Amino acid sequence: KYCNISSISIPASVESLGSEVISFYNLSSISVDSNNQYYSDGNGSNCIIEKSTNTLLYGCDSTIIPSGVQKIANHAFYECEGLTSVVIPEGVTEIGESAFEGCEGITTLTLPESLVSVGDMAFMECMQVTTINLADDVESVGQMAFAMCVSLQNLNIPAGVTDIGDMAFVGCANLTSITVDPNNTAYSDGNGSNCLIDTSTNTLINGCVNTVIPEGVEAIGYGAFAMTGISSITIPSSVTTIGEFAFVECPNLEEVIINTDDFSTFEILEGAFEGCNCTIYVPNSTAAAELETILGDNSDITVRTISERQGASTGVVESIITPTFTLILLFIMLSVLTKKKRKI
Repeated sequence: KYCNISSISIPASVESLGSEVISFYNLSSISVDSNNQYYSDGNGSNCIIEKSTNTLLYGCDSTIIPSGVQKIANHAFYECEGLTSVVIPEGVTEIGESAFEGCEGITTLTLPESLVSVGDMAFMECMQVTTINLADDVESVGQMAFAMCVSLQNLNIPAGVTDIGDMAFVGCANLTSITVDPNNTAYSDGNGSNCLIDTSTNTLINGCVNTVIPEGVEAIGYGAFAMTGISSITIPSSVTTIGEFAFVECPNLEEVIINTDDFSTFEILEGAFEGCNCTIYVPNSTAAAELETILGDNSDITVRTISERQGASTGVVESIITPTFTLILLFIMLSVLTKKKRKI
């Protein structure tokens, strides 16, 4: 699967490189003959660049991405674990699928103002990155683009982002703050509620330990709180759907308060509370009976009325959230974390 090679040189005669042709570990030197008409190494930048498209095809642990590059190709730095600092220069508009996936050594990441698109799983498992600054021109963030970036603490979505893929930030266990530019027409943070809401469907698609779900949200989306450190969450009466794997593998989750007394049209989809051992509180015994029917045979979930909750107050219960930072390196949802097969 992998080759232990420290350096590679592309001669002048090479006219074509196949897709994903290089998959080496310990690779620290890449050079291209200066007479090659089709490829260059960026004047000693330890990479392979396709001249016709200005696309960086392959990099290594010692690559410095040169100016003039416009695209980072799919899998260009896949599992380059020796990378510690990445500066993507101005002019780059697109970062391809899995371009930096598994680069666990990256501690600092600088993205350019020119960036428009971040591909699926582009920075998945970059576990030491603490800050991601998306520029105003970014329009799309792919599926699981920053999944399992467990050190990420703050997330800001700029005004221009109109498309965020499923579970783009799943498994970011230390995420404590989510903000969205108020001028964004596709997403909001619920007026400072520390969450990411798709305003076209009123679906909360990403939460964190400090999320307070605002009234008006109608659905909690696919994997929205998956693998976070939340201990308690209140779901307002406007919510009618808890999506697949919404709270999967939240080991600190102790209580969920659902402030609705009508479960006749309420949906809790597959795996919503998988891996959780918690109590769900609802307004009254009728609602509790309806919810138990929906949940079926789930021995890890206990249903109680709000009046049975220790320290409960009358009326709507507010969220009680204690930030806990638990590193959860569980690969869950086989139907979700479908890494695309690679020819390596």
